[in-house]
Amino acid sequence: MSTPQLKLIKLFTEKILPKVHLISIAISVAGLILHSLKIDGGALLIMLGFSLLASVYFLTAIYIIGSLLELLKFEGGKQQLTIGCGALTIGLLIAVAFITIKQNNLVILKKPILHGIAILILGGYILFKSTTL
Repeated sequence: MSTPQLKLIKLFTEKILPKVHLISIAISVAGLILHSLKIDGGALLIMLGFSLLASVYFLTAIYIIGSLLELLKFEGGKQQLTIGCGALTIGLLIAVAFITIKQNNLVILKKPILHGIAILILGGYILFKSTTL
């Protein structure tokens, strides 16, 4: 791989993706607030923010789309959210296994594990709220 390609990959992973991640979280939070306050436009912001998050976290896209469907009360949201939470849990366990095998992996996997745990907690909360309503 040539040097310009490596520079592009580094720019994408270190500069662009983190900014898209933060923007998508901000849009999602704003949408959730508007949706919970029954203000128009909340569902659209949730959909936009969660779609951006799904593109950033491709492996957790099932979970994010399931959350979206469940929050907007669409069919199949609960099942998709359950499958996504299960897949995320398995991914986190694999990451922890990599860390126990080689301690140097902690440096690389620390941030994704923390993000994954936060997303998993949110998914558990959404599943809990959907079953109690």
